[in-house]
Amino acid sequence: FCRWYSEKFVKGQWDKEECVAEWNKYRECLSENLNGKILTRMLEVDSELIQTKQADSKESSR
Repeated sequence: FCRWYSEKFVKGQWDKEECVAEWNKYRECLSENLNGKILTRMLEVDSELIQTKQADSKESSR
C-alpha cells in the first residue's frame, strides 16, 4: 500500500480498480481476525453498502 500510495496516488497516476485485489485481501484478513467480534458485523454492513453503491453507479451510467 505504501509503495502504491507514494509512487502512484500522490502523483495522480492511479486507477480506481488498481488496488481492488489488495483491498479485498486486506478486508478478508481483517475479517478473519475480527471473527466473533461485533466489528465483523460492521464490516458486513459496509460491504453491503459498497455493493449497493456500485450497483446504483452502474445503473445511473447507462
